[in-house]
Amino acid sequence: MHFESEEDRKNIDNIVAGFEAFCVGAVNVTYERYRFNKRTQDDGERFDVYLSELRRLVKSCNFAAMEESMLRDRIVVGIRDDVLLQMCDLKLNQAIDMCRASETARQPLKEMATPEEVQLLKFGKQPQCRRGRGGRATVEL
Repeated sequence: MHFESEEDRKNIDNIVAGFEAFCVGAVNVTYERYRFNKRTQDDGERFDVYLSELRRLVKSCNFAAMEESMLRDRIVVGIRDDVLLQMCDLKLNQAIDMCRASETARQPLKEMATPEEVQLLKFGKQPQCRRGRGGRATVEL
């Protein structure tokens, strides 16, 4: 790494930037933005997992001052629920709070809609049906 002056050589920010440039190398911003913009919430994926992945992806997109609004837009477009489309002047924190609240509200409904499992009872021998007096059927175990 080449520094302009001795003062630049001692500046920790310059050293870290030089180290990152050496270790990480050049980033293909176009490809990183493609990956960010293609990412949608998977079926069954919790919102917080999706949000964490978006935050990791946005770091290499070089959106600078637009990062927060790009992240908000990706959430609006990428989630499995269209609850955010009804909001005017939506901020990133509002979008995150609404997605979490929506997911929390859906959870009990999902659990109630899931059919309960029924275990079959197994008998040592098969029950037998007999006709008794008067034509009535009885079951013997």
